[in-house]
Amino acid sequence: ETSLIKSLQNLLLTDKSTIDTNKSEGDYILDLAVQNSSDPLIAAVYSDFTIRLMSKNGLKHSSTISGHKDTVTKVQFGQSDVHMVYSCSKDKTIRCWDTRTSTTKEVKLFQAPPAVTSEFLSLDVSHSDLLLCAGTEMVDNDSYLLFWDNRQNSLLGCYSECHQDDVTQVCFQPGSDRNLASGSADGLVCIFDLAETSEDDALQITANAESDVSRVGDRKS
Repeated sequence: ETSLIKSLQNLLLTDKSTIDTNKSEGDYILDLAVQNSSDPLIAAVYSDFTIRLMSKNGLKHSSTISGHKDTVTKVQFGQSDVHMVYSCSKDKTIRCWDTRTSTTKEVKLFQAPPAVTSEFLSLDVSHSDLLLCAGTEMVDNDSYLLFWDNRQNSLLGCYSECHQDDVTQVCFQPGSDRNLASGSADGLVCIFDLAETSEDDALQITANAESDVSRVGDRKS
């Protein structure tokens, strides 16, 4: 701890990396994700519906992911296969991109059934990349947690009773495919065990934050 404090005390404000984003009017960054690798990429979501990849060391631009038709609301690197980038959008899709190949055509596309007309606001990928979960906005008093099998691009099911407003955040417990937290504009944080066969049984804990929940995280051990 002492060496860490000394290192921080020796930092200068000029010792940093920056990138010229070539900002145009109305163009701004909405979300960031960092790849878990020895030479990581950073994914930056832009308001022009694109995701730009850059190296963490030096912030050199690598490539631009394009394909969404509306605002990208969340980006996430794969947990098991770190070359995969997952993004969700207000165009009501989740798209999976392979950073080693084309960044203009997704390798997988996930959609909700026609009965769900809500836009996707939040996204997370489970520890083994087996499951995807997206949280939606509330439409006609309905908001959803949607689950897909990543191997088959198939919707497994949804939870629809736990939140009464936009689902702003979903977060798998690190190292787990079954434990999930969600947060909502209704002020509730919910903890689920996805191994249970019904939403009622899956809901383990509900906490009232008494304010809109914008971010949920899980402390890594």
